[in-house]
Amino acid sequence: MHGICSCPEDYKKINEPQYAKQQLGAIIAYCLRDKFTKFNGGIHLSPACKDHVSEVILESEFDIRLDPGLYKACKSTINARCSDTVLSKGGHFDSVLECLKAELYQGRIGDEECNRQMTRRTQESLVDIHLDPGLHEACGTDIQRVCREVVPGQSRSEYLWFKF
Repeated sequence: MHGICSCPEDYKKINEPQYAKQQLGAIIAYCLRDKFTKFNGGIHLSPACKDHVSEVILESEFDIRLDPGLYKACKSTINARCSDTVLSKGGHFDSVLECLKAELYQGRIGDEECNRQMTRRTQESLVDIHLDPGLHEACGTDIQRVCREVVPGQSRSEYLWFKF
């Protein structure tokens, strides 16, 4: 995660042994992204850190290579199941993630680690609908209508899901 400087105090709060001696940005980023999706875990990220983690998640929405764990885990699935979709949409990287989401929702991802990474990515999007531009475009009006009382960034898309 570039610019991890937004989150040093948040990282100290986590205090998990498997991360204690890690200085690698990717390990820290993964940990913070994990904490970002959990509201009931007792660790609350600072607003600056949440903003930074959100920015990283959103950037990876448009270029899957910016989420190295997901990209590595799903590379063979991308090659096998998504290359035609990507080419038909002009070769844009944002269509890769949309293809993987479609494969996940239809239960067609056979690779366990890719499935786990896509599930994680989907959980991140549920925290704030703005982190999934396709979902935001499709459901934005409904969220404004049905979930008005839910603060943005507090799983409004998940709230909408359970309302229906």
